[in-house]
Amino acid sequence: MLTVVSNIKTRIADRWDDLGRINQVLIAFSGFFVLATMLSGYFFVKQAHDIRNLKCLAMNVYHEARSEPESGQYAVAVVTMNRVDSSRYPQDVCKVVYQKSWSEKLQRYISAFSWTTDGKENIPYESDAWKKSFQVASEVYYDDIPHKVKDALFYHADYVKPRWARNKVKITKIGRHIFYK
Repeated sequence: MLTVVSNIKTRIADRWDDLGRINQVLIAFSGFFVLATMLSGYFFVKQAHDIRNLKCLAMNVYHEARSEPESGQYAVAVVTMNRVDSSRYPQDVCKVVYQKSWSEKLQRYISAFSWTTDGKENIPYESDAWKKSFQVASEVYYDDIPHKVKDALFYHADYVKPRWARNKVKITKIGRHIFYK
């Protein structure tokens, strides 16, 4: 009789251990599932953020430099990203591109990138230029490519003479744009 009771206790203990191991596996799996769900959410949000930023950067390249040489298009993208990396500007590509301030003198909003405040429709109609702008934007956004305007935060077209340029250090001229740090 004692042997039978002892065998029953052993079987119950073994089953209890099995249940404990199953419970540990379930807890580990649910932890993994929660972590995987959180990470996939993070990557989805990050991917959506990257796509939004790429579109803003490509729009800036398209509207500011689509008729410029390729090196000028890269330079415009680099300046935009330099502003994102600078503590003086927003840390988001779209916020940098669309940043506006009120001009008391002009009694209107002004921006660093004139196409954002010119009142014109900003749809990229030239498909080849749009594809090239998106390619340039992608390369600059994802890669730290060496460029001769790596320190530039400012540029303007060579047919204007903005007052702010007097206080800046000229780096180079590419196409119709003059770049400054």
